[in-house]
Amino acid sequence: MIRALIAAVPYQGYSSIDYQYDKGTGNYNALESSLVYRAGPSQFSVAYTWSKTLATVGARGSGNTTSQSAGPQNPRNFAAEYGPPDYDFRNNLVGTWVYAIPFFSHCSKAVDLALGHWSFQGLAAHQSGFALSPGLSTSTNGEAARPNVVGKISKVGAKSEWFDTTAFQAPDFGFFGNASNGTIRGPGYTSLNVSLYKTFPIHDRLNLQFRAEAFNALNHPNFNSVDTGLGDGSYGQLTGTGDPRIMEFALKMSF
Repeated sequence: MIRALIAAVPYQGYSSIDYQYDKGTGNYNALESSLVYRAGPSQFSVAYTWSKTLATVGARGSGNTTSQSAGPQNPRNFAAEYGPPDYDFRNNLVGTWVYAIPFFSHCSKAVDLALGHWSFQGLAAHQSGFALSPGLSTSTNGEAARPNVVGKISKVGAKSEWFDTTAFQAPDFGFFGNASNGTIRGPGYTSLNVSLYKTFPIHDRLNLQFRAEAFNALNHPNFNSVDTGLGDGSYGQLTGTGDPRIMEFALKMSF
Protein backbone atom coordinates (compact mmCIF):
# COMPACT_ATOMS: atom_id res chain seq x y z
CA MET A 1 0.00 0.00 0.00
CA ILE A 2 2.83 2.40 0.90
CA ARG A 3 4.64 1.56 -2.34
CA ALA A 4 1.52 2.19 -4.42
CA LEU A 5 0.93 5.49 -2.63
CA ILE A 6 4.48 6.70 -3.31
CA ALA A 7 4.16 5.79 -6.99
CA ALA A 8 1.09 8.02 -7.27
CA VAL A 9 2.76 11.08 -5.72
CA PRO A 10 4.44 13.36 -8.31
CA TYR A 11 8.08 14.29 -7.88
CA GLN A 12 8.52 17.86 -6.69
CA GLY A 13 11.22 20.16 -8.02
CA TYR A 14 12.21 18.15 -11.09
CA SER A 15 11.63 19.43 -14.61
CA SER A 16 11.95 15.97 -16.18
CA ILE A 17 12.99 12.42 -15.38
CA ASP A 18 14.93 10.33 -17.90
CA TYR A 19 14.14 6.65 -18.20
CA GLN A 20 15.27 3.73 -20.33
CA TYR A 21 13.23 0.83 -21.62
CA ASP A 22 14.95 -2.13 -23.25
CA LYS A 23 11.95 -4.27 -24.12
CA GLY A 24 9.43 -4.09 -26.88
CA THR A 25 7.22 -5.99 -29.27
CA GLY A 26 7.31 -5.88 -33.03
CA ASN A 27 6.29 -8.08 -35.94
CA TYR A 28 6.24 -7.94 -39.71
CA ASN A 29 4.17 -10.12 -42.04
CA ALA A 30 4.14 -9.94 -45.81
CA LEU A 31 3.04 -11.64 -49.00
CA GLU A 32 5.63 -11.24 -51.74
CA SER A 33 5.21 -12.14 -55.40
CA SER A 34 7.15 -11.44 -58.58
CA LEU A 35 7.13 -12.28 -62.28
CA VAL A 36 10.06 -11.95 -64.70
CA TYR A 37 9.97 -12.32 -68.48
CA ARG A 38 13.09 -12.33 -70.67
CA ALA A 39 13.23 -12.13 -74.43
CA GLY A 40 16.74 -11.86 -75.82
CA PRO A 41 18.39 -8.72 -74.48
CA SER A 42 15.05 -7.40 -73.18
CA GLN A 43 13.66 -8.07 -69.73
CA PHE A 44 10.37 -7.22 -68.02
CA SER A 45 9.49 -7.75 -64.37
CA VAL A 46 6.71 -6.94 -61.93
CA ALA A 47 6.68 -7.40 -58.16
CA TYR A 48 3.94 -6.93 -55.57
CA THR A 49 4.20 -6.93 -51.77
CA TRP A 50 1.37 -6.79 -49.26
CA SER A 51 2.69 -6.21 -45.76
CA LYS A 52 1.78 -5.20 -42.23
CA THR A 53 3.98 -4.08 -39.35
CA LEU A 54 2.94 -3.72 -35.71
CA ALA A 55 5.15 -2.60 -32.84
CA THR A 56 5.18 -1.04 -29.38
CA VAL A 57 8.42 0.83 -30.10
CA GLY A 58 9.72 2.74 -33.08
CA ALA A 59 8.89 5.87 -34.95
CA ARG A 60 5.49 7.37 -34.19
CA GLY A 61 4.93 9.86 -36.98
CA SER A 62 2.71 12.03 -34.77
CA GLY A 63 2.31 15.62 -35.84
CA ASN A 64 5.11 16.61 -38.18
CA THR A 65 7.71 14.44 -36.44
CA THR A 66 9.03 10.99 -37.26
CA SER A 67 11.53 10.66 -34.43
CA GLN A 68 12.72 7.10 -33.92
CA SER A 69 13.30 7.94 -30.26
CA ALA A 70 9.77 9.21 -29.60
CA GLY A 71 8.77 8.18 -26.10
CA PRO A 72 5.54 6.50 -25.01
CA GLN A 73 2.55 8.49 -23.89
CA ASN A 74 2.38 6.56 -20.62
CA PRO A 75 5.68 4.95 -19.52
CA ARG A 76 3.71 2.54 -17.33
CA ASN A 77 1.64 1.24 -20.22
CA PHE A 78 3.78 0.35 -23.21
CA ALA A 79 1.02 -1.95 -24.48
CA ALA A 80 -0.97 1.17 -25.39
CA GLU A 81 1.77 2.01 -27.93
CA TYR A 82 1.07 -1.14 -29.97
CA GLY A 83 0.13 -0.23 -33.51
CA PRO A 84 1.56 0.42 -36.98
CA PRO A 85 4.78 2.49 -36.81
CA ASP A 86 5.31 5.24 -39.35
CA TYR A 87 7.32 3.02 -41.70
CA ASP A 88 4.37 0.66 -42.18
CA PHE A 89 2.51 0.61 -45.51
CA ARG A 90 0.22 -2.03 -46.99
CA ASN A 91 0.81 -2.26 -50.73
CA ASN A 92 3.86 -1.91 -52.94
CA LEU A 93 3.69 -2.55 -56.70
CA VAL A 94 6.81 -2.12 -58.85
CA GLY A 95 7.35 -2.81 -62.54
CA THR A 96 10.69 -2.56 -64.36
CA TRP A 97 11.75 -3.12 -67.93
CA VAL A 98 14.75 -2.98 -70.23
CA TYR A 99 13.65 -3.03 -73.87
CA ALA A 100 16.18 -3.31 -76.65
CA ILE A 101 14.50 -1.44 -79.52
CA PRO A 102 14.85 -3.72 -82.56
CA PHE A 103 14.11 -1.15 -85.28
CA PHE A 104 16.77 0.11 -87.70
CA SER A 105 19.29 -2.49 -86.54
CA HIS A 106 19.63 -4.04 -89.98
CA CYS A 107 19.63 -0.88 -92.09
CA SER A 108 22.55 0.88 -93.64
CA LYS A 109 25.54 1.67 -91.48
CA ALA A 110 24.66 5.35 -91.26
CA VAL A 111 21.03 4.67 -90.26
CA ASP A 112 22.11 1.96 -87.81
CA LEU A 113 24.66 4.30 -86.24
CA ALA A 114 22.06 7.04 -85.71
CA LEU A 115 18.85 5.11 -85.02
CA GLY A 116 19.76 1.50 -84.30
CA HIS A 117 20.52 -0.28 -81.02
CA TRP A 118 18.72 2.11 -78.70
CA SER A 119 17.45 0.82 -75.37
CA PHE A 120 14.42 1.97 -73.44
CA GLN A 121 14.21 1.21 -69.74
CA GLY A 122 12.03 2.31 -66.89
CA LEU A 123 10.61 1.82 -63.44
CA ALA A 124 6.95 2.30 -62.49
CA ALA A 125 6.05 2.23 -58.81
CA HIS A 126 2.97 2.66 -56.68
CA GLN A 127 3.06 2.49 -52.89
CA SER A 128 0.18 3.03 -50.48
CA GLY A 129 0.44 5.61 -47.71
CA PHE A 130 2.49 5.29 -44.56
CA ALA A 131 0.89 4.98 -41.13
CA LEU A 132 0.66 8.23 -39.16
CA SER A 133 -0.32 8.80 -35.56
CA PRO A 134 -2.57 11.55 -34.19
CA GLY A 135 -0.75 13.99 -31.93
CA LEU A 136 -1.45 16.97 -29.68
CA SER A 137 -0.23 20.54 -30.04
CA THR A 138 -2.46 22.33 -27.53
CA SER A 139 -1.53 24.46 -24.54
CA THR A 140 -3.26 22.02 -22.17
CA ASN A 141 -1.66 18.72 -23.21
CA GLY A 142 -0.67 17.79 -19.71
CA GLU A 143 0.84 14.30 -19.89
CA ALA A 144 -1.12 13.37 -23.02
CA ALA A 145 0.68 12.86 -26.34
CA ARG A 146 -2.37 11.76 -28.35
CA PRO A 147 -6.00 12.93 -28.48
CA ASN A 148 -9.18 11.01 -27.80
CA VAL A 149 -11.10 9.32 -30.60
CA VAL A 150 -14.65 10.67 -30.72
CA GLY A 151 -15.72 9.59 -34.21
CA LYS A 152 -14.93 7.38 -37.17
CA ILE A 153 -11.39 7.87 -38.49
CA SER A 154 -11.79 8.25 -42.25
CA LYS A 155 -9.98 9.74 -45.23
CA VAL A 156 -11.29 12.98 -46.73
CA GLY A 157 -8.54 13.28 -49.33
CA ALA A 158 -8.47 17.08 -49.72
CA LYS A 159 -5.33 19.18 -49.46
CA SER A 160 -6.94 21.26 -46.72
CA GLU A 161 -8.28 18.21 -44.85
CA TRP A 162 -6.63 14.89 -45.60
CA PHE A 163 -8.53 13.03 -42.87
CA ASP A 164 -11.68 13.77 -40.87
CA THR A 165 -10.28 16.10 -38.22
CA THR A 166 -13.49 15.95 -36.18
CA ALA A 167 -12.72 12.33 -35.30
CA PHE A 168 -10.28 13.53 -32.62
CA GLN A 169 -10.66 15.68 -29.54
CA ALA A 170 -8.20 16.83 -26.90
CA PRO A 171 -8.53 14.86 -23.65
CA ASP A 172 -9.26 16.58 -20.37
CA PHE A 173 -6.22 17.97 -18.61
CA GLY A 174 -4.49 15.29 -16.55
CA PHE A 175 -5.74 12.37 -18.65
CA PHE A 176 -4.04 10.40 -21.41
CA GLY A 177 -5.58 10.28 -24.89
CA ASN A 178 -7.09 6.97 -26.01
CA ALA A 179 -6.14 7.26 -29.71
CA SER A 180 -3.87 4.48 -30.97
CA ASN A 181 -0.71 4.85 -33.01
CA GLY A 182 -0.86 4.45 -36.77
CA THR A 183 -4.59 5.11 -37.17
CA ILE A 184 -4.19 7.68 -39.98
CA ARG A 185 -2.94 6.77 -43.45
CA GLY A 186 -0.86 9.25 -45.38
CA PRO A 187 -1.02 9.80 -49.15
CA GLY A 188 0.38 7.16 -51.49
CA TYR A 189 3.33 7.44 -53.83
CA THR A 190 3.20 6.97 -57.60
CA SER A 191 6.09 7.52 -59.98
CA LEU A 192 7.30 6.62 -63.45
CA ASN A 193 11.01 6.91 -64.27
CA VAL A 194 12.16 6.28 -67.85
CA SER A 195 15.39 6.51 -69.79
CA LEU A 196 16.48 6.17 -73.42
CA TYR A 197 20.11 5.43 -74.13
CA LYS A 198 22.52 4.25 -76.79
CA THR A 199 26.20 3.33 -76.73
CA PHE A 200 28.29 4.48 -79.70
CA PRO A 201 31.48 2.45 -80.27
CA ILE A 202 34.42 4.70 -81.16
CA HIS A 203 37.54 2.54 -81.17
CA ASP A 204 38.41 -0.77 -79.54
CA ARG A 205 37.17 -0.39 -75.93
CA LEU A 206 36.46 3.31 -76.25
CA ASN A 207 32.69 3.95 -76.19
CA LEU A 208 30.46 6.96 -75.82
CA GLN A 209 27.01 6.56 -74.28
CA PHE A 210 24.20 9.09 -74.65
CA ARG A 211 21.39 8.93 -72.11
CA ALA A 212 18.14 10.88 -71.71
CA GLU A 213 16.25 10.36 -68.45
CA ALA A 214 13.01 11.57 -66.90
CA PHE A 215 12.13 11.08 -63.23
CA ASN A 216 8.46 11.26 -62.30
CA ALA A 217 7.83 11.48 -66.04
CA LEU A 218 4.07 11.92 -65.60
CA ASN A 219 4.65 14.83 -63.18
CA HIS A 220 2.36 13.10 -60.69
CA PRO A 221 1.96 15.10 -57.44
CA ASN A 222 3.24 13.06 -54.49
CA PHE A 223 2.29 14.66 -51.20
CA ASN A 224 4.56 13.44 -48.44
CA SER A 225 3.64 15.23 -45.22
CA VAL A 226 0.41 15.48 -43.23
CA ASP A 227 0.03 17.54 -40.07
CA THR A 228 -1.70 15.24 -37.58
CA GLY A 229 -1.11 17.43 -34.52
CA LEU A 230 -4.44 18.54 -33.06
CA GLY A 231 -4.13 22.24 -32.26
CA ASP A 232 -1.69 23.12 -35.06
CA GLY A 233 -2.65 25.86 -37.47
CA SER A 234 -2.26 23.39 -40.35
CA TYR A 235 -3.92 20.47 -38.54
CA GLY A 236 -5.18 17.88 -41.02
CA GLN A 237 -3.58 19.57 -44.02
CA LEU A 238 -1.07 18.30 -46.56
CA THR A 239 2.11 20.26 -45.88
CA GLY A 240 4.73 18.86 -48.26
CA THR A 241 5.25 17.41 -51.73
CA GLY A 242 7.87 15.33 -53.47
CA ASP A 243 9.87 16.31 -56.52
CA PRO A 244 8.10 17.28 -59.76
CA ARG A 245 9.22 15.94 -63.12
CA ILE A 246 13.00 16.09 -63.50
CA MET A 247 14.71 15.57 -66.86
CA GLU A 248 18.40 15.18 -67.54
CA PHE A 249 20.72 14.36 -70.42
CA ALA A 250 24.13 12.81 -70.04
CA LEU A 251 27.17 11.71 -72.01
CA LYS A 252 29.44 9.04 -70.62
CA MET A 253 32.71 7.87 -72.07
CA SER A 254 34.07 4.45 -71.11
CA PHE A 255 37.45 3.01 -71.98
